Amino acid sequence: GVSLTVSVGAEYRNGTALLFAAEYDADGRLLAVQSKPVKSGEPGYAFKLQSTGTKVVKCFLLNTKTYAPLTEPFSIR
Repeated sequence: GVSLTVSVGAEYRNGTALLFAAEYDADGRLLAVQSKPVKSGEPGYAFKLQSTGTKVVKCFLLNTKTYAPLTEPFSIR
């Protein structure tokens, strides 16, 4: 499989944010979702893509209490 590493910066304290990587096919159907808790001082978060049909990966950084976005989602093709 393919590995994806995402960096989020050092301003997030332990337990305040979750990082999601969502895989989509060419038609926009969701194939898989993975999440990792953000830890202060962690340089990056590695995700191993789950599906061979993945065409787009969208990453979301959310507040752990409200699930409100902390940044705009971004896509990787």
